[in-house]
Amino acid sequence: MDALRRIFAILLADLRERTRTARFWIVLGLVGVATWLCFPAFESGQLAVSVDGARGRYSSAWTGLTLGMFYSTLLTWLGFYLVRGTVLRDFDTRVWQLLVATPMTRSGYLVAKWASHMAVFSCVIAVGLVVGALAQWVRAEDRAFDLVELVKPVLVITLPALSLTAFFAILFDLVPMLRRTGGNVLYFFAYLTVFAGLTTSFDQGANAANLQLMSDPAGFTLVSHSFAQALAGQSPAIDFTNVSVSIGAGELGRIGEAPRLFEWTTWQVEAGTLPGRLFWLLLGLAGSAALAPFVDRAAARVSSAPAGDRAGRRLRWLDRILAPLEHGALGTLVAAELRLALRRRSLLWWAAMLVAAIVQVATPLPNAAMAAVVAWMLGIDVHARALLRESETRTGGLVFTAPDAARRVSLARLCSALLLSLFAVAPLLLRSLATAGDLAGPVLLVAAAVAVLGLAAGALFRNPRPYELAMVVLAYVGVQGSGPLAVAAQSPAMTTAVGIALAAGLLLLVATAPRLAAASERTTS
Repeated sequence: MDALRRIFAILLADLRERTRTARFWIVLGLVGVATWLCFPAFESGQLAVSVDGARGRYSSAWTGLTLGMFYSTLLTWLGFYLVRGTVLRDFDTRVWQLLVATPMTRSGYLVAKWASHMAVFSCVIAVGLVVGALAQWVRAEDRAFDLVELVKPVLVITLPALSLTAFFAILFDLVPMLRRTGGNVLYFFAYLTVFAGLTTSFDQGANAANLQLMSDPAGFTLVSHSFAQALAGQSPAIDFTNVSVSIGAGELGRIGEAPRLFEWTTWQVEAGTLPGRLFWLLLGLAGSAALAPFVDRAAARVSSAPAGDRAGRRLRWLDRILAPLEHGALGTLVAAELRLALRRRSLLWWAAMLVAAIVQVATPLPNAAMAAVVAWMLGIDVHARALLRESETRTGGLVFTAPDAARRVSLARLCSALLLSLFAVAPLLLRSLATAGDLAGPVLLVAAAVAVLGLAAGALFRNPRPYELAMVVLAYVGVQGSGPLAVAAQSPAMTTAVGIALAAGLLLLVATAPRLAAASERTTS
């Protein structure tokens, strides 16, 4: 009982800390909006959860199933960025040293953090369930309310998946090299492997055996199996294996057409499928507790300077390259910013940039464009955090004491960010100019947008994660040959959109950067 009380105390303290921030309530509001979009009107032709282009009527059972699948898809990804950082915050604020002096065990501490993450997820889900029940009543396709059927899919499908997300949030806080931008980017690919890749593997095996004893973490194979049993007699023409989840985007081509509907008033969950869901739930909990031997080592790494904050390499050749810039106050500041950004880079970073440069020059254009996306991703931490340096290091009172320092420093960081973004794709740009190709314009435009929007987002949100998250999504789309980062396949409409985003980013940067400088100066004082 004492251990449970200590775990509950940490859980409650974390929850209070989170609910006191405006970001938490903004996220809840966005969840409410996204949940409402999961239930488009019948006349729109859009489908949030599509079963071969059909869906169930908006009953409590179908509402719950829609939310269960939507959250096991989206919240397992975005939820990581929402909850991560609490372990690291305890290390930074020295709360961990106080907890070590109590009877709290290290495994108990990690279990408390896991429970804290799950509590936040539960708050988000609770808001979604309320909005889903309201949508069911407004759409009026089936107003019979059944609380059990509404909540059941969330408990069976979503919570086990979120248990793994909570584990990853703790793991990435403990590993020093995953605490910042690198971890935010890497989790996206871990998410694709665990929740998307395993879904495909389990689905192939499940179709052969027609059993769902051990479903994938996201629960898609379990739902497909339920569709196969329920719809075989009711709607034999529906391919129950063709299940997709979106917020209408996946069915935009069906606008104007009435979607096919089927009855879904209850979800029959076989008892044999529950151990598989319980396995994923307990795996996240047990995995979090198993990290206990590494907590002390992770806490000790906070007290020393991170790799990115050390003096860095000498890079004498860099001084010669930047020497022409060092004329006047602005040029000197730009050169200093570039040295600060590049000297802290690891040998692995330089090796990756070299490989990306070779691919941009020596491979076919589609591969060269993919390498450009990778090169941009290698520098997103500079763009996202450049204007946040004084806030993170609490040095604003020193940096901004000189007259007009905020404007000059912000302008220098804008120039250095633009140069770094161009440096990442310089081989592709030179190749396009040498071959008289028409790729130079889009490359220059996107490179400028990557830098400017990163600085603007950092100044607006005072947090690098929104920009990093957006860049991860755009990079994933870009390497597949679409989206604004895919310069080789950019349409005139997309080029115009990037130009508008660049202009908006510049205006936003002008409006928010001085306020950020003033806030960091007040915080230091």
